[in-house]
Amino acid sequence: TTWLFKAWRDPKSRSAAEAWSRGVNTPWIFDHTPLYTAWLAVVFLVGGFSVALGRLANVACLLVTAMLIVRVTGRIASPKAGWWAAAIFLLSPLVIQGAKSFDGADTTLMPLVFMAWLAVVESAWRRPRKSAWEAIGAITALCFWAKATATIALIAGTGACFAWAGKQDPRWRRHLIKGLWL
Repeated sequence: TTWLFKAWRDPKSRSAAEAWSRGVNTPWIFDHTPLYTAWLAVVFLVGGFSVALGRLANVACLLVTAMLIVRVTGRIASPKAGWWAAAIFLLSPLVIQGAKSFDGADTTLMPLVFMAWLAVVESAWRRPRKSAWEAIGAITALCFWAKATATIALIAGTGACFAWAGKQDPRWRRHLIKGLWL
C-alpha cells in the first residue's frame, strides 16, 4: 500500500496514469475506474512510462487470476476442474485481447480483484472468523474501485449460490448469518 500512496503522490506517475486511463482522443473523462488509474500509477512509478511494461503488468494480472481460479475451483470442485477452468479462462478471446492491449481495466484488473474476492469468501466459508469477514469487507471495497456495477452483480450472484448451498447444507446458512452479524 505504501507503493500506491507514493505513486499517487508522484505528479508524473499520476498524470500519466490519468492520461492513459482516459484514453486517446476521447471526450469523456471517467472512462476507467479509480483502481485502474492507481494501478497504472504504481506501474509507471516502478518501471517508467512504457507501453511494454503496461502489457507485462496485464499478463502478470492474468497469470495471478489463473492461479486463483485453480485454487478456488480446485477447493470447491476438484483440482482437475481448477486447471480446466484456468485454461479456458486464459484461452478466452477477451483475456487474450487484454493481454495484448495496454487497456487492462476490464479485461485483466477486474477479473483479478473479483477472483481475489471469491478466494477470500471461499476461505471465510471454510473457516469463519472475524478477521475473514474484515478481509471480505476490505476486498469488497477494492472490487467497487474496480467496477461498481459488476461488483453488485458479483455479490448478488455469490449470495444466491450460498443461499442455494444453505438449502443443501444447514451449516452454510449458519455461517452466513454469523458472518453478517460479525
